[in-house]
Amino acid sequence: MPANAIVDRVTDFLRKHPPFDRIGAERLGKLAEGISIRYLKSGDTLFKEGEPGSGEVYVLRQGSLELRQREGANDRLADLCDEGEVIGVRALLAEQPYLTSAAAAEECIVYSIPGTLLRKVLEAEPAAATFFAAGFAAGMPVVRRSMEGTAQARIAFRPSPPGLRSGLLDTVRISGVKPVVTCTPDEQLRVAAERMTANRVRAIVVVDAAHRPVGIITDTDFRRKVGTGLVSVDAPCGSVMSSPVITVEPERSLAELTLKMIGHRVHHLCVTADGTPEQPVIGILSEHDLVVQEGNSPGVLARRLKTATDANELAAIRDSAEALIMDYLKQEARTSFLSDLVTVLNDALIERAIELARKELLEQGHAAPDLSWCWLSLGSEGRGEQLVRTDQDNALVYADPEEAEREAVQSYFALLAARVNAMLEAAGFERCPAEMMACNPEWCRPLSAWKARFSQWIRTPEPKAVMLSTIFFDFRAVHGDRSLGSELADHIHAEIAQSALFLPMLAANALQNPPPLSFFRGLVVERSGEHKDRFDLKARGLMPLVDAARVLGLHKGIRGINHTGERFRWLAAQEPDQAELYHEAAKAFDILLRFRAESGFKRGDSGRYIEPASLDRIQRQILRNAFVPIAEVQEVVKVRFQVDQLRL
Repeated sequence: MPANAIVDRVTDFLRKHPPFDRIGAERLGKLAEGISIRYLKSGDTLFKEGEPGSGEVYVLRQGSLELRQREGANDRLADLCDEGEVIGVRALLAEQPYLTSAAAAEECIVYSIPGTLLRKVLEAEPAAATFFAAGFAAGMPVVRRSMEGTAQARIAFRPSPPGLRSGLLDTVRISGVKPVVTCTPDEQLRVAAERMTANRVRAIVVVDAAHRPVGIITDTDFRRKVGTGLVSVDAPCGSVMSSPVITVEPERSLAELTLKMIGHRVHHLCVTADGTPEQPVIGILSEHDLVVQEGNSPGVLARRLKTATDANELAAIRDSAEALIMDYLKQEARTSFLSDLVTVLNDALIERAIELARKELLEQGHAAPDLSWCWLSLGSEGRGEQLVRTDQDNALVYADPEEAEREAVQSYFALLAARVNAMLEAAGFERCPAEMMACNPEWCRPLSAWKARFSQWIRTPEPKAVMLSTIFFDFRAVHGDRSLGSELADHIHAEIAQSALFLPMLAANALQNPPPLSFFRGLVVERSGEHKDRFDLKARGLMPLVDAARVLGLHKGIRGINHTGERFRWLAAQEPDQAELYHEAAKAFDILLRFRAESGFKRGDSGRYIEPASLDRIQRQILRNAFVPIAEVQEVVKVRFQVDQLRL
């Protein structure tokens, strides 16, 4: 065969496989010209563990190669290489001996690439360099500090997404923000009103001596408090201001700013240099400023949810939200932003479902008792991690009624919970198969009963109690009197402080699913049942991180942070010695959560179970890299809580 034809065949093969599929045609052709071809019979060795690098890297053209590593007197299968995989990269780039031996499992054809050629490619082709930096070549050890490279490689080696419909990832710059008008807490309201009128603004920021924002007064405050005569026009501004203010840095995306307003239930944001109230205020953003720039956006959808009239309308709006989320996924929006977006919209949907249910009950003659109560989201929704719709996990807590009213109060909240759960089901959120829902009398209780139940679980942590605590202790107050949720959280922490056994038992539970670190040509799959031969991404990837972050956070007394990634980032600040690992764990969680969301949207389900055969080489390597921090975090949990010493 003519030399040019051979080069063309080599080039055609390489461009089908990463990272060569991201290399320019001219440079790829020159690389192909320098390649030599080797033939291996079954059992032949390409290189041996401990030998110095050959100065070449190899691409498997045909056949199958086994990478084996010594363990004492024996060796183990470390990896199994398929066609198109790159082998021997670490020995070349790190200039160190081979970590494994490579032998042909069957007849093989191997392309040998001179190291000098590969280095030139890496200098000129960032995507190829990212591929190897992330440890994506066969036989490269996956080590900590790889997750940032993994995230970059995941983006570099995915298909180019279509444009975003909403355009809400654009940044609203400070130049587009109205100048801020300010007053001090001691100035009279009369002076503030005159200043607002002169500057034609609807809000004035109250600042301290260093011009830092401490409060805000709006037209609405003047109407409700001054115009009604509740407060004198000569009173100090500090007497009516809303505080604290919500601050943001100058350059934030329109979508993020909208979510900030919705999440904090405010209509204005103060802009400071670093986004904190510790810096002088330099601008102000109003809800109107954002609305004029919105199209199909979180803000628009949230407002539609507030006025929805039935479950069908709630479902239609949630479908629109799902389309928006998919757009953001394609545009590589941060996972933390996506979590915030879905949480805000789900909360708005739940709140509207509750309002509609209460209205229906009232129309049927069921008046609400004069008693504080709160709706709680549990599980992934409680943690703010539900990117795709899953089944419901929720509960209801209400203040303890008088004995004479106990039965009537219980009856009302049982009716309310049943209506809300039914409405959420109609809106696309399936019922929990285990009945972990507020309509279950077990999970619709007065505050004292909840405290007693939580105390029982903590003081007697038998397996079922521990399992239930992993669901319920991630609760988040969504609607109603949130102080009830705070009181429950205080009770949990107080009980845990008095228990020597609960956290070790919770830690043991967190170690039940070790990650599959050494998979190749497949994953650890379900052996039977509905999901036979599919990989459980939730149980084997996400939940080990969720469980570890929970027990480590409870041990450190974490409050008000439920999201697993945020828990790890909080832990990193508390434990500098483990900060690097915790940051890696947070990144791994973000990647796995995104992986599940993309899989779920593609298949039209929750994304929990994955068909291993559907994964390409890059996806398999991304998963393998993400599993490494899981194993290391589980080791921290194991040692810290001395799990090996427990008598389970």
